[in-house]
Amino acid sequence: MPETADRERLLAYVVAKSNLRPSAAELRQFLQEQLPEYMVPADFIVLDEWPRTANGKIDLQALSSPSEAPAESKAVYQPPQNELEQLIAGLWQEVLFVEAIDRDDNFFDLGGHSLLLMKVNLKLKHHCGKEISLVEMFKYPTIATLADFLSGQQNGDSPDSLQKIQERAANRRETSQQQRARRQKYRSHRGVKEAV
Repeated sequence: MPETADRERLLAYVVAKSNLRPSAAELRQFLQEQLPEYMVPADFIVLDEWPRTANGKIDLQALSSPSEAPAESKAVYQPPQNELEQLIAGLWQEVLFVEAIDRDDNFFDLGGHSLLLMKVNLKLKHHCGKEISLVEMFKYPTIATLADFLSGQQNGDSPDSLQKIQERAANRRETSQQQRARRQKYRSHRGVKEAV
């Protein structure tokens, strides 16, 4: 494992019982249905058989590291398309220590977890100068979907309309507080009249 805690990732070695060799994506999808997100390995290395020592035990020293394992080939690499996608990719590279990130790669499939997502969230807030919900970042785990959401292309919500929604909520709170204050004043005034 790498030196820093930020770079530690859960790794799974798999030996298939039949000639079928499941892909990392298939294994990840299966485990995501069975386990909480933090328990799903970031990397999978499929082996033909376990390496053994002379006395028949599994040779842990002979197991390859993720960097030595053959990478699964993607159909076509799609780099980040615009400035916002490039910003998000750069932040992911900083926290995940991954070089090339496809715009459709899933943050969690690349070894991300909730603590690293919080780091990205703070850095993104700093760069964008606006509040970004962690829940939304969980909802949009790829560069493309997160950039679409942030630029307002997702669900027709533009940053301006989000600001209007927040302003409307603040106005409603203020109106509600004013009404409560009027009712309380009315009740206290009415109580004085009845006492006289």
